[in-house]
Amino acid sequence: MTAGHTTRYILLAVAFTFIFHMTEGGQLCGLCTHMVDPRDCDVVGECGNHEECSISQYVSPTGHILYDIGCESSLACRSSTARRNSDVSRTSRLIGAGNVVICSTCCNDTQTCNVIDGHCNSQGNTIK
Repeated sequence: MTAGHTTRYILLAVAFTFIFHMTEGGQLCGLCTHMVDPRDCDVVGECGNHEECSISQYVSPTGHILYDIGCESSLACRSSTARRNSDVSRTSRLIGAGNVVICSTCCNDTQTCNVIDGHCNSQGNTIK
């Protein structure tokens, strides 16, 4: 085996390792609906490889401020056009139930950031 072949095998091994780590799992996020406080969410799940944590704050027809938290496409979270379309889709679903959306955003800076980091006017966890 020549030095050129050895270098190619090493580069291939590094590439496969990188790809494996990229696809082995997504962000851990809270997955709850109709929550008064996101910190009360006790369901955590793994989002897809190309998803981030999401949070929507809305006012219910009875006047309660509630949160839906879960996963959202990273593309929808990053792209301003896709983000507006995503908000329209999520907003339509929430408004269809008579809700008024106040805030809708994504995060991926920490595990379960949609539960503990205080997004959309929610109270953040002081213990991390």
